[in-house]
Amino acid sequence: MSDYDENYAENLSYIYDTLSDDDLKLQIVEEASELIQAICKLRRSTNGTNPTPVSIMDAQKAVYEEIADTLVAIDAALDTSEKVEVSVIQRVKAERWAQRIREARNDET
Repeated sequence: MSDYDENYAENLSYIYDTLSDDDLKLQIVEEASELIQAICKLRRSTNGTNPTPVSIMDAQKAVYEEIADTLVAIDAALDTSEKVEVSVIQRVKAERWAQRIREARNDET
């Protein structure tokens, strides 16, 4: 594990051990809300039907920032066994989503 990864893990562990479960969950809600707002702003900047002064580049950067914030909050809120459980669910969800797209496009590959 690199020093960067080790430091990230240490920081997540500190956050997990310091904040209550309620605080951790509320942080996820806050970050997810900010991500939703950033995606809406990006949509407005690319669509142009409801103009915004935010450039497409700035809106995209904001989306990346909010994705990172949301992922960090989720990482901090889950212990190792929960991360394993979520990882299994993620794979099932990705497979199901891809299958629905294949079926809708009649692409069985």
